[in-house]
Amino acid sequence: MKKTLALVLAIIMIVAAFAACGSEGGGDKKPTADGGKKPADGAETVIATGSDDRPYGGVFKQSFLTSVTTLNTLTTSDTYPAELAAFCTTKLYMTYVNEDKATYSYYPMLASDVPTKVDEEGYVWRIPIRKDYKWANGDLMNADTVMYTYQIILDPYMLNLVSYITNNSYVRIKNAAEYQQQAALGIEVPWEDVGIKKIDDYTIEITLTRATNEMEVMRFFTSGNMIHEATFEKGMSADRTSTIYGTNLDNWVSSGPFILTGWVTDSKYVFEKNPDYVYADLIHFDGVEVRVVPDANTALEMFLKGDLDEASITYSQWEEYEDDPRVYEYWNDSTMYLYINTGNPNFNNFLGNVNFRKAIFYGIDRVDLASTLGGYPYSRIYRRSIKGDPNRGIAFVDMPGADYVEDPYAIYKPQVANQYLDKAFEETNQQNVSFEIYYKEDGTHTRGATEIMQRQMTKNLEGVNITIRAVPQAQAYTLRRWDPDNPTSFDFNIGSLLPSEEPLETVKFYASSYKPNRFYWNNLDNLARFDELYNEALASLTDNDKLISLCQQMEKILLVDECIQVPLYEVPTRQLFNEKLLLPVDHYVNGWGFGTRYGAFAQ
Repeated sequence: MKKTLALVLAIIMIVAAFAACGSEGGGDKKPTADGGKKPADGAETVIATGSDDRPYGGVFKQSFLTSVTTLNTLTTSDTYPAELAAFCTTKLYMTYVNEDKATYSYYPMLASDVPTKVDEEGYVWRIPIRKDYKWANGDLMNADTVMYTYQIILDPYMLNLVSYITNNSYVRIKNAAEYQQQAALGIEVPWEDVGIKKIDDYTIEITLTRATNEMEVMRFFTSGNMIHEATFEKGMSADRTSTIYGTNLDNWVSSGPFILTGWVTDSKYVFEKNPDYVYADLIHFDGVEVRVVPDANTALEMFLKGDLDEASITYSQWEEYEDDPRVYEYWNDSTMYLYINTGNPNFNNFLGNVNFRKAIFYGIDRVDLASTLGGYPYSRIYRRSIKGDPNRGIAFVDMPGADYVEDPYAIYKPQVANQYLDKAFEETNQQNVSFEIYYKEDGTHTRGATEIMQRQMTKNLEGVNITIRAVPQAQAYTLRRWDPDNPTSFDFNIGSLLPSEEPLETVKFYASSYKPNRFYWNNLDNLARFDELYNEALASLTDNDKLISLCQQMEKILLVDECIQVPLYEVPTRQLFNEKLLLPVDHYVNGWGFGTRYGAFAQ
C-alpha cells in the first residue's frame, strides 16, 4: 500500500507537535487511555492536554463538494452537515487518539466523568454533567439540556433520523423506540416511561433493556448533538412537526471546539476557536474555513495554489500523485458491492438462485475491474475499516479465523462460474436472462465500474444479457433494498456498504429482526441460522473474542452459503494535506480519522 506520509513529515509531527508537551506532573505528554478514571475530590475528568508551548495559530481551510443547508443532523443523513456540525456542537462524550496513535479512548465532553453503574448487571447507568459548560452565547448547559435534546431526538411527530438510537445493537434505551414510533404504531407511550431520567440538575440516569458496560455507554453517547432549547423552540412550526433550527446563523447557537461566525450557504462557512471549550488546549487553529467547491479538479487546483489545506484525489488523478509525500491513503467507506434483488420474481426468481449469484461471484475479473478504477480487488462483506480488536487497533478483516474468505486476486474463474450458471439455468428452467445494473447518474466512478461489469458478465456468462442505467442519487440508494410492495424495483445496483465501523452493526441489516427488511432470504434455514448467531452476538457484546467469532460465522453465511451480495473492489480514499500541517497522528485511525481539528501549522 502507498505509504501514508513521508518519514520526515512523520518525524516532524511527532517531535514538534507532542514532544515538547508535558502534563502538569511531567508524565504523559498527551491524552492517555485512562481518561475514564474517577476524578479525585469531585474534580471533573478532563484530557491531560499539556502545556501551551505547542504551535498555535492559523486558519485551516478545507472544502465540501456540496453546500450545507442545515446543521440540524436530525433531518439529514448526509455526511457534510454532520462534519460541519462537529466543529461547533457538544455531545456527552467524545473520542481522542491514544499514545499508540492507532487506537482511541472515550472522554467526557458535556459529561464530567465516566458513567456509573447503578445495578450489578449493567442495565442502569448514571452520567454526571459538568457544572460550567457554556453555549457560545453564555447560556449554561445542565441535565435539562440533555433531557430536552433526547426528547426532541425521539419526538414521535418530527420524523427525525434516529435509527442510531432506536436500532443500536449495543445500547437500547428502555421504551425509546416505542416512544419515537408511537404515532406510527398507534400506541401511547408517555415520555416519563422512556429510560432517560433527570436525577438532579447535573445528573441523568439511563435505563436499558440490555445489559452493557461502561465503554459501550460512552460510545453510544458520542452521538447526539446537544440542542439549544430556546433557539430550537423559536424555529418550531405551529404544529410542532418541523423546525428551522440550524438553517442559518440566526437559528443556531454554537458550542464545542469552534464557534460558527460566518455562513454563506453556497460559498463558505467560517469558524473561530471557542476559548471556553473544555478542551481548548487541544485546539491550535485560530479558526476553520470550509469552502463549497463542487468540482474536485477545482478543489485540487485551489490546494496547489495554497487556497486549501487539503484536497481529495480522484481515481483518474491517482497516478500523477502516487509518489507525492503529501498524500495520505486510507480505508473508509470505500468497498464496492453488487447489490442483488434476491426476491425479484422475474425469470422464475433467477436472481434468488444461489448458483446464479455464485456464477457472478466467480465470473467477474476483480483485478481488471479494480486496477482500471485505481483500487484493489476485494472478496468480503466486512469493509477494512470495521473494528476487530479496538484495544490493539486491529481491523476485523485482520482477525484470525477467516479462512472461509477466498483470495480476491484468485477468485476470477470463468469455468467455475459457468458451471454454477448451468446449474442455475437447470434449476429455474431458463435458457437466457436479461438484467439491468443501476448506478448513480452523477457518479463517474460507478458508471465506469458498471460499464466494465457489463462487458465482463456478458462475455463470461453465456446466456446472460446485461444492460446498465443511470438513476438519480436518492433513487440509487433506494434501489438496493428489498421492497415487498415492488419486488421488481431493481435487478442489480452498485454501491458501497453502510459506513458503520462496529462488527455487529454491519450485519444487523441482514437479520429478520431489522425492519423494514433490506434483504430477501430465499433459504429460510440459512436465515434461521443467521438469526440465531445474531441473537447470540447481542448477548456477547462485552466478550470481544466471542463477538468476533460469531460475526465471522455470520459473514460466512452471507458470503459463502448465500452469496447475498457480491463484493467487488475497494478504492482507498486518497487525501493531500498541506506539507506544513501537523496532525496528531501519522496515519488514518479507523473510527477516529486524522483528527484535523486538533492539528497545527508548523512555524
